[in-house]
Amino acid sequence: MELDNTLLERYSRQILVDDIGYDGQLRLLNHRVTIQGPPQWMHLAGRYLQAAGVGVSYHSGEPSADRIGIHLETGEMDDFYIPLDESGDSAQIVTTMGLALSQLLLMLVHTEVRR
Repeated sequence: MELDNTLLERYSRQILVDDIGYDGQLRLLNHRVTIQGPPQWMHLAGRYLQAAGVGVSYHSGEPSADRIGIHLETGEMDDFYIPLDESGDSAQIVTTMGLALSQLLLMLVHTEVRR
């Protein structure tokens, strides 16, 4: 797969990041995840990952109130969990999620997609 001009423009800032680069962006575009958790936080996590190029679907089963679960559909790594401290304020939850999702993206960049 090659990135066309539209994709190059869309992901240009990520491609410029040394830890991602062109090849890493291609890997992100090939990954798919399923997310489960409280709807408001699950969908926020999904938007974050989609903006990075990761394919996202949502699991509509009974969500856990205290965490977001992210399952890599191609099975290259264990499920990824983000703990949610519902007693904290929303800004703290968003900060925790952003840091955790950034770490997940870097792990996905360094994980080859097996089909």
